[in-house]
Amino acid sequence: MSYAPRLAKELEEVGVEAVLLPTIETVLFSEDDERRVLLNEEIKRANECDWVLFTSRNGVRGVLEAAGGKQGLDIPVRFTAIGKDVQLLEESGIKVDLIPVTPSPGGMVEELRRWYADKEKENMGKSQGEPGIQPHEEHDNGNLSRIVLVPAPIVEELPEPDVIPSFIRDLEAENLTVRRVGAYVTRPTVGEGKELTPERRKALQALRDGEVDLVAFSSTAEITALLKAITRSELEQSTKIGCFGPITAGNAKELGLDVVVISKDFSSFRGYAKAITDFFAR
Repeated sequence: MSYAPRLAKELEEVGVEAVLLPTIETVLFSEDDERRVLLNEEIKRANECDWVLFTSRNGVRGVLEAAGGKQGLDIPVRFTAIGKDVQLLEESGIKVDLIPVTPSPGGMVEELRRWYADKEKENMGKSQGEPGIQPHEEHDNGNLSRIVLVPAPIVEELPEPDVIPSFIRDLEAENLTVRRVGAYVTRPTVGEGKELTPERRKALQALRDGEVDLVAFSSTAEITALLKAITRSELEQSTKIGCFGPITAGNAKELGLDVVVISKDFSSFRGYAKAITDFFAR
């Protein structure tokens, strides 16, 4: 699984020729993988949590497949997701209880901070004889555990980007107990020891030859994977760099890259495609 085809579709709809060079792949666990067993165990005890926090589409897919669809997620817990991942959950019959205004892990932390603060106020009201925390619709009894479940990638052959670790630190700073569980595997498809498909080999050569106007990154892992196949100086001499949102852009800059396009609307790839076309229209 890769985000590249989805992004390519949006780019082509606005008249941009897209050359696909997936530098990472995401793989769901097979049925006999012990990591899927661990994921299932965490799903089954998610009733101990206040929330399941989805930060990626692949996290949603991994949990849905391991749980066997909606029926396996019919548990007393709340769900939150960002951007188009909300639609994927709702299409699968899962109610999304909180949609962050800013579609990012940081935006999710902000919304949860407000949500817990509101619940604490309600609880104080209850202690003073006013109506207290209302039970979660269809499920819980109103008690809060301050435990959250975070389905996350297991990163292989690459340094793990700081996105999820930083997200977890921010959650813990809000006095939340975080249960991180692997929901899928992320690994590079290019670099030393990787056998390239003819399509990837051709795309990589086009990049080296300066035939690509801009590389559109959608995640930090894509950047670190590509830098295993081409040096930073080669990359910057041959093309320009775009990033899907400020987190990926910030990590790209830490890796020494000059980012010229940053999508301000990072709720979907449509906003990213517009940012790219706007840049070249200047």
